[in-house]
Amino acid sequence: MKKKIIFVILILVILCLSFAIYKSGLISKTAKKDAGKKVGTSISEDGNFLAPSAYHIKNVPYYGEKNWCWGSSALMLLMERGLTEEEIQNARAVIKNEGLGGPPDIFIAFQEYDLADKVRIAYSKDYVEKYAKFYNSQLLVSPKEQTILFDNQNQAFNYLKSLISSDVLVMIVVHNGNHFVIATGYDDNYVYTNDSGWDNGYDYKIDSAPDLKQRRIAISDFLKEWSISGQEKEISGMMGFPGNYGIIWLAE
Repeated sequence: MKKKIIFVILILVILCLSFAIYKSGLISKTAKKDAGKKVGTSISEDGNFLAPSAYHIKNVPYYGEKNWCWGSSALMLLMERGLTEEEIQNARAVIKNEGLGGPPDIFIAFQEYDLADKVRIAYSKDYVEKYAKFYNSQLLVSPKEQTILFDNQNQAFNYLKSLISSDVLVMIVVHNGNHFVIATGYDDNYVYTNDSGWDNGYDYKIDSAPDLKQRRIAISDFLKEWSISGQEKEISGMMGFPGNYGIIWLAE
């Protein structure tokens, strides 16, 4: 009888210890460490995300500084996050002073305000390996958790619309990898953006006055140039964005 009691007590102790280890995070931390070795997470193959046919995010903040599209777009994400004007100017200074002059500089500002683990990025499965490795090793905290990989453009566009229609402000990589803007809405004909200013004289074939911060890109033009096919000519040896259909946002 005593042996049975001792055996039951041992079983209970083992179960309690296992639960304590799980709650302490030791198991989950190990899993995260292993997951970080992978580039990202694929989403469902059908890519059928629920989104209305048209949607516009209201009261989107704006920051404009020509020839600094990635930095300006990053500051708009931070403004949406609730940073003060002083904090935004500090973020700008940090990017300008510590950055190397390329799109990855935006992560300096995210790190400055402890948001590095909130960053989410998405791009195509046929990514540029050297850029993906750089993002994973130098910029992202948990690449597996922070990266979404798309099978195709239709899946990516549906995912983009699902984010926008959920009032998630996102940065998109347009003009064949040479320009970064904030997506603010969409309908059957256009994608609407907050654009900090033209780069390389590109005007997105807009129908509105050229001084307006809110621009609209015909969906056919947007999809045709939602890639990184032209960035190598512009970045002059700097690190480029890893893949086509680029999206960057901050998770809650």
